Amino acid sequence: MKKLNCLNFLKNYVKKFSTINKKESDESIIKHQWDFSKHSLLPFLYMFKFNKDNIGYVLHDVKTKSLIGIDFGEYEISSRIIQNLEKNLNSKLKYIFTTHAHNDHQGGNEKWKMMRGNELKIFCGSNEDRAKGDFISTFDKKLNDLETMTIGDLCIACMYTPGHMKSHVCYIITHVIDNTDISYKRDKQ
Repeated sequence: MKKLNCLNFLKNYVKKFSTINKKESDESIIKHQWDFSKHSLLPFLYMFKFNKDNIGYVLHDVKTKSLIGIDFGEYEISSRIIQNLEKNLNSKLKYIFTTHAHNDHQGGNEKWKMMRGNELKIFCGSNEDRAKGDFISTFDKKLNDLETMTIGDLCIACMYTPGHMKSHVCYIITHVIDNTDISYKRDKQ
């Protein structure tokens, strides 16, 4: 089965849909059939609360035995969570993604990097305003808008969502899917 990354999947989906749509008459409807149970990330998602109103996230990629942290703003709590997950899932924290420059979202990055060194990669968005203090201080790679990367069976796309801060990004995370997961069905009305 041929694997596709997120961006190629979206391009192929749009291309295939528009091609089918052009060939069909007006009375035809193209339905996208998708089995969401095969693609849900919920069984691999762990959440934890820290400070008063923050939530950190951990995704588990079974294929690479990697743990992927998102917004580890507080080291002490996130390290206890990670120690537990590493032991119980036989996996290792290898990546941290940071959504924006507020300390309650990036505050743990420096300590994590100091403790794990080069075995841990920290990512953030590349849009920043240093003059206004809107920058992430500890990172290995800055991701551009709509830049994608694959970690095992997960595809991660960085998307700029400025507003809260200029540097704010969201991460769209999906399973890497193959082209046999998608089927199109024509229904005549």
